[in-house]
Amino acid sequence: MADPSHSPVTLADIARRLDLSVGAVGMALRGTGTLSAKTRERVKAAADEMGYRPDPLLSALASRRFKGKHDAKGTPLVLLVGAQSRHSRQKYWDGLGAEALQFGYTLTQETVGTAAEYPKLLDRFYHRGVQGIILLATPWEEGCVELPWDRFALLALRQDTCALPLHGVRSGIFQKWIAMAERVEATGRTNIGQLVQVQSRAFSHREDLVRVGAAQAIRQVHDRAWPEPLVVPFSMQGQKLQQCLGRYLKRHRCDALLSTTSGALEVVRDLRYQVPKTVAVASGLVSPADAQQGISGMMDNAPLTCLQALRVIDQEIRHGTRGIPEEPVETVIPAAWHAGTTVAA
Repeated sequence: MADPSHSPVTLADIARRLDLSVGAVGMALRGTGTLSAKTRERVKAAADEMGYRPDPLLSALASRRFKGKHDAKGTPLVLLVGAQSRHSRQKYWDGLGAEALQFGYTLTQETVGTAAEYPKLLDRFYHRGVQGIILLATPWEEGCVELPWDRFALLALRQDTCALPLHGVRSGIFQKWIAMAERVEATGRTNIGQLVQVQSRAFSHREDLVRVGAAQAIRQVHDRAWPEPLVVPFSMQGQKLQQCLGRYLKRHRCDALLSTTSGALEVVRDLRYQVPKTVAVASGLVSPADAQQGISGMMDNAPLTCLQALRVIDQEIRHGTRGIPEEPVETVIPAAWHAGTTVAA
């Protein structure tokens, strides 16, 4: 038992003794979250041995902040966006905010530049009573999985650079690429090149493998005699990309180009090709701004993606699900073809 002449035992004291986060200790004592039964018992045994007694006032406040599965609405959510993801942020922010209101939540947006910022951000979210985090194109480093994600319901939107194994809602990269290729081929193009941009040449990210796999698969279907895809890192920009793509188009005499993003269109035009007369260009990621400029390609169904994202995280909150799931489920939302003017025959 604790000596009454000493300061009261705190959650931090228990956390230090068991080498756990303060959030994990608090959830174990409240009976919330997704901690194992063994961990809960360890925490409760240590709390009893150390003489921990919860502060009645703090307990009352916590009972309001950590609502049960039948009283989850009205609590704050956060859209956590990678600092480099301007296009994605604009495309999803309004839709997510509107859907959050319909579900009864208040959504705020936060930006993260590097993985080193996560510990302070997560602590701030926790003390604000945030119940769920939607991650969009967030940075990743080894060790991120060890952070106290078990304080929140979690969802990955688009997954891009989020390597955490989370429930996700996204458009299907493979489906988009195949549909785009078939649309371009239907205009009569016969020698279609493919510019595949990846996070790393080591293909360390799952989506890199999907992009390259789709580009290779579409060539093999019906034995298409298309050139080998040109695979370059996203970091290749400016004159270097122009030189590389210029050699590729000239060598293979391409009459069309499928590209991961819409940025290739400007490069093709800088190379003095007439679009679409000489080379048709289609993008696998057409933003609303791209569509206004007439760029052809695949557009994500942002409204349906936002609706499904709120449905998923709402169910997590209502069922008391927190942290990284043992069996993450990904919902794929079909993308749609935007005709534009850069492919038209």
